[in-house]
Amino acid sequence: MKKSLSFLSRLLLLALLLGLFSFPASAAGETSVYLDGQRLVFDQPPAAMNNRVLVPLRVIFEGLGATVEWDPNDNLTIRARKGSTTVQLTIGSSRMTKQVGSDKQSITLDVAPIALNNRTLVPVRAVSEAFDCQVSWDGSANRVNISTEPDHRVILNFFSDPDEFFGNGMFDGDTFYFSFIRRSMLYVYDGSTVRSFNAGGMPMNILPRDGKAYYYTLSSEAVYCLDTATGEREILFNGDGGVEIQDLMLYRNYLLVTSESQLHAVNVNTKKVVLVHEKAASSSQVLVTASGGKIFVLDTGGTTADGVTAALEVTMVNPDTGASQSIYSQSSVGGGIRFIPDMDGQGLYLELEDTGVCLFFDAATGQRQAVTQSVFEAACDAYNVSFPDWDSEWNYGSNINYGMFRQHKETGLREYLYDGKGCHIFAINSSCVAFLQSENATTPGSSSFGNSAVYIMNTDGSNLVELVSNWGDGGPTSSGGSGDTGGSGALEPITCTVCGGSGWLLCSGCNGAGLLYPHR
Repeated sequence: MKKSLSFLSRLLLLALLLGLFSFPASAAGETSVYLDGQRLVFDQPPAAMNNRVLVPLRVIFEGLGATVEWDPNDNLTIRARKGSTTVQLTIGSSRMTKQVGSDKQSITLDVAPIALNNRTLVPVRAVSEAFDCQVSWDGSANRVNISTEPDHRVILNFFSDPDEFFGNGMFDGDTFYFSFIRRSMLYVYDGSTVRSFNAGGMPMNILPRDGKAYYYTLSSEAVYCLDTATGEREILFNGDGGVEIQDLMLYRNYLLVTSESQLHAVNVNTKKVVLVHEKAASSSQVLVTASGGKIFVLDTGGTTADGVTAALEVTMVNPDTGASQSIYSQSSVGGGIRFIPDMDGQGLYLELEDTGVCLFFDAATGQRQAVTQSVFEAACDAYNVSFPDWDSEWNYGSNINYGMFRQHKETGLREYLYDGKGCHIFAINSSCVAFLQSENATTPGSSSFGNSAVYIMNTDGSNLVELVSNWGDGGPTSSGGSGDTGGSGALEPITCTVCGGSGWLLCSGCNGAGLLYPHR
């Protein structure tokens, strides 16, 4: 009895030290949690702390098939075991230990686990880090979604071009993260308001995840992580600017950083940096993908500095250790080559387009086997539809002379959704398109941007919203667009009077081209 009272006293003291009584616990039903599409039922609802959602540990971990137990020697420490994975958390400590077999790592959580009403609550990130789950937050529904299917995609900023310094952006769910011309700011739009953060330099190749943004800066090329809940940022890599960065990618908890000659993997939790590949030759190209926890690097070969011809090679690398295995090599390739990760996380598909040969490489063993063309194409389809911005009907793009458009994949008909010069697409998701309009900013190296603004609109061109601009309340006069915006940014698109803007009719207005602006 004395031990029990002591334990409760410690929990109460810890709650007071953590300031748990400074915020209200979520009311029952206010925040819901779904595991693989099934709603979980708790006797202690999730709570909010420091702009983070904390969820009951035991119900979720046991729902994931793990066993949960308290440390008999420390009443504040909990262990969860599933297969070869053991996770240890301590109430009041933001350090979580994860051990898989003999591999042990320490992970820093956004907030520490807490005790509330005799239940242990942990930040949702602990769930994803513990057992490789995918966790997302649906703010409109006040809902946490947990999926046991790990993410096998390498996330990259498709529309970012490091050679053009007018900004870039990317969606994380329905939240849009972006930069604007040469400002040293990171902007976040949640559907209603725009927040801005000091980014330490102009953010390039922004990659958002779970309220954090990863990027490198134009000035110093340091790789940062910025937490938009707190505004805090830290350098993860290249603090001395010694590496000239070409691109950033994000795979699970690894930032993949490419330079002219090297590829580094940065563990965003442990901050460990591993050199995973060096180019065979200065003339070679390197393509990167991943699956099953392994990084696959396609090096196209070329001629080395001493005149030696380097072979095309596919290498499988462990991003934690840098241990690599060559899984395919060829002295020359007559045609193109494609490689696609398996969305089930088993390995890599490769196609030699000149021969029609298709291969599959197992991520666990590195062994390969021949597969049919139809199997390879099915893997390509699964990869494409895995992206949240995938649209089976339309491709979206921008034209610096005519504006924003979408083009039908089957018919080729093009619809212009926004009329104005100097447009450049930033990002798309399943419902919205975000873009910059700045005629001068689309000139690489331009130091004068003139009137510039970032807009977001629905994928059909409706509900145009100006997010940020470099003019005052008076607004600009559109350059080559539809006229004066009056500061609202809501330029009205010109619609074909014959086809009514649908672009589907063969008419004298659009001549079957599907262009909504027949005056061009």
